[in-house]
Amino acid sequence: MIPKKSEINSIKSELQSDILPETDQAIRKFVTLKAELNEFSQQLESAELEAISEALTIQQYNQEHNKNNIVYQDSVAKVVLCFRQKYASSKDSTELARLEEDIRAEEVSLMKRNGLKLRKLDEQISELEEQIRQLEERKEKLTQSKRIAALQARYQRIIADSAYKVPNLVVHFKK
Repeated sequence: MIPKKSEINSIKSELQSDILPETDQAIRKFVTLKAELNEFSQQLESAELEAISEALTIQQYNQEHNKNNIVYQDSVAKVVLCFRQKYASSKDSTELARLEEDIRAEEVSLMKRNGLKLRKLDEQISELEEQIRQLEERKEKLTQSKRIAALQARYQRIIADSAYKVPNLVVHFKK
């Protein structure tokens, strides 16, 4: 018979309490602080939206007197209103979407009209790439030796031998 999830959780909690009675205090504290941080982050996002609205009002009122866009200043902090450039995408603008379609259609038309010339250019590019590959192989042969290979292998071995793991905690909050 397969045990129910509640039975498994009950057994786990019993085992944890029997084996490690007080070792989960630091973990519990960590999870509690993470939960508080998560809640605080949500409050911070909300407060930031309100602060931006207020800062825009202040900036409009003091526009001619305040060249640096400083909207708040005290002994703790100085708050400067900054603007990041954002652009519309084709998802947001039907005009941009139509222009993208027009560009693609024009590209297809040009490829059809100049197909033979483009194929010849592609062939020339392929030939030149092959020549470059051959020259790089010759260069590689001139710059490699058994000693360099041995030193590189030793270098990689030392790096692999000196590897270590750093512990990290991942917390998933239940909603």
